[in-house]
Amino acid sequence: MKLTLFQVFPLFVKLQKVVLTRIVTAKPFYEKINIKGPELTCYRMEKIMSEIKNGSCHCGAVEFEVELENGFENIRRCNCTLCRRKGAIIASAPVEKLKVVKGEDNLSLYQWNTKTAKHYFCKTCGIYTHHQRRSNPTQFGFNIACIEGVNPFDFKDVAIGDGASQSLEEIRKNL
Repeated sequence: MKLTLFQVFPLFVKLQKVVLTRIVTAKPFYEKINIKGPELTCYRMEKIMSEIKNGSCHCGAVEFEVELENGFENIRRCNCTLCRRKGAIIASAPVEKLKVVKGEDNLSLYQWNTKTAKHYFCKTCGIYTHHQRRSNPTQFGFNIACIEGVNPFDFKDVAIGDGASQSLEEIRKNL
């Protein structure tokens, strides 16, 4: 009996005990292997997919999705004057990997200092969802607590990013 990849894939996911919300194929399957004889053919999967995680503000007016190629990356808190006050645990993703899928018109933009970073909050409930980073404008930082099924209290020993050292005076001195 020969099975197609689409018949084998759900079995593979079950066997691996992987919990996935939505899968996006990042590149094609590479290696064909046989399992229990030549009649069943499937493909070995090595880092070929990324996961889409869904997030939202508290009231649900703003929803976003973020494509994670390697899970949560660059998990941190920031000690800049804004982040110190909001206390969020942040992860990063390339700008093109985060999309607001609902309520873009309900986002409020907050900028200060150099006006490079763009911090977004829900106009209705005030929850910080994401920001375009000043230290790396090609990335969004996003609030891990906004991601469905994620408990921010599960993250222990979170690194502290040194946003406080990027003051306006420091930037002026380096010009």
